[in-house]
Amino acid sequence: MRSNIDAAVSSGRLAQADADACLSFMGGKRQLSCSTYVLAKTGSLPHLAHDEGFLATDRTMTAIGMDIPLDNKTAEMYED
Repeated sequence: MRSNIDAAVSSGRLAQADADACLSFMGGKRQLSCSTYVLAKTGSLPHLAHDEGFLATDRTMTAIGMDIPLDNKTAEMYED
């Protein structure tokens, strides 16, 4: 995912500030976690709806082609 984000910044599809905020929101240094993003996107964490980190992550996901429909109707974990 990091290489896709870097490519989006290099191509001008994504601002570096959005990339930085996204990486911070998703956990930063070693391993990225999409759980909080998915929970916020599906409305399970409504307090994050206007959080700049969440909004930057949403713009980043769109820029890298990961703007897929998400819902909370699964028994499976979003990540292992």
